[in-house]
Amino acid sequence: MKIRIGKTTDYFLSSYTVEGYRSFFDQALHNTVHLVTLSGASAQIRSRICRQIGIALIDRGYNVELIHGISNTCDLEGIMVPQLALMMADQEKVASYIQQNLPQLEVTQFNLNQFVWEDKYPIYEAKIKDLREQIAVNIDLVYEYLHQAKRELISYDGGLLFSEQQSSSVVERLAKMLFFKEYGKTNHRFGQSLTGEGQVNYYKGILKNTRKKYFLNGVNYRSSCKVLEGLAHEANKAGLVVDAYHDFLEAELMELIIIPELEVAVSAKALSDEFEELLTYKDTACQPALAKCIDPNLNDNLTKINDVLSEIKQLSSTVGELYQGVIDFAAIEQLEKQLLDKILQMVKPDNLDHPTQ
Repeated sequence: MKIRIGKTTDYFLSSYTVEGYRSFFDQALHNTVHLVTLSGASAQIRSRICRQIGIALIDRGYNVELIHGISNTCDLEGIMVPQLALMMADQEKVASYIQQNLPQLEVTQFNLNQFVWEDKYPIYEAKIKDLREQIAVNIDLVYEYLHQAKRELISYDGGLLFSEQQSSSVVERLAKMLFFKEYGKTNHRFGQSLTGEGQVNYYKGILKNTRKKYFLNGVNYRSSCKVLEGLAHEANKAGLVVDAYHDFLEAELMELIIIPELEVAVSAKALSDEFEELLTYKDTACQPALAKCIDPNLNDNLTKINDVLSEIKQLSSTVGELYQGVIDFAAIEQLEKQLLDKILQMVKPDNLDHPTQ
C-alpha cells in the first residue's frame, strides 16, 4: 500500500487596498465546479469547518489551498481543492458571483445560524451587533489611513521609467526567453496583506518550489509591474498557467508572477537574496537594485493602520468568543462529517489520480 499526504498552499484572495476591499474570489471561481458556502455564526466557526475539511482532504492526499482571512490570518475565508474543482468559502465572499447563476457551478449552501441555541443567543445579540458595527467603522478608518499613506507605501524610486512602447518591447524580449506552447490562464492572488497581525507575507512558502527566481533590476517599480502584467499575458498565449500576485495596497499592480510548469518566478523587485537580475542589456546593467523611498510619515501611517487592524482582529475574536456559548458544536461536528462524505463522493477514479492506493 502506498499512501501520499497532500500539501497546503497559503495565500490571500482578498485584501484591504487603496481602492477599498479588493477580492479575486470571482476569478478563482472560474475554475470551480463544486462550491460549498458557509454563512451565519462567526468567522471563527466558519473557518473551523473549512480547516477541518482541509485537514481531512490533505490526509487523503489532496493538495489544499488555504485562503486566509485579512482581519485575522488564523481564520480561513475558504479552501480550494483543484483536483476536485472544489471551493468551500465564506458566503459573503462569493455572494455576488452566485447571483450570476452560472450553469456550470454546483452550489451547496449552509447557514450555520440553524445551530444557534435560540434560548441563549438573545443574551448576546445586542453586544454582537455593536461589535460588528465597530468593526465596520474601523475598516473605513483603515481605508482613510491607506489613502494618506498611498504615495509612501507604493512609490519606489530609482531605475528606468518605461513608456508603453518600451514596456511592450521588454515584454516581447523576456517572453521569448521564458515561455512556449498554447493559451493558458492566470490565477490572481495576494501573497501578502495588511492584517490584524500587521503585514503578513507568504512569499517564502509560495516561492519554495521555484527553481529560478528573477527580478527586473534597474526598472521603476510601476514599470516593472506593467512588464509583469504583459509577461503573464504572453505566458498565457504560450499555453502556460501563471500565478500572479498583486500589490496588496494597489491591487492593479502585479508584483510577482510564478510559472509553476517552468518552476520560474519573476518579480518587480528582489524579494530575497535568491533573486537574480533578469535585465542585462547596457541601459540597465549599471542601474542599482530597486530601493524603497522612505517618507518621514511612512512609519506613522503604518503604525496607525496596524493599530486599527489589530483592534478589528480583537473585536472579531470577541464576536467569536460570544458565539462559543450559543452554538451546538455537536451539530457542527456532524455537519463536518456530512460535508466530507459529500466531497469525497465527487471523486471519479477514471479521471482523478486518487492519492491513496
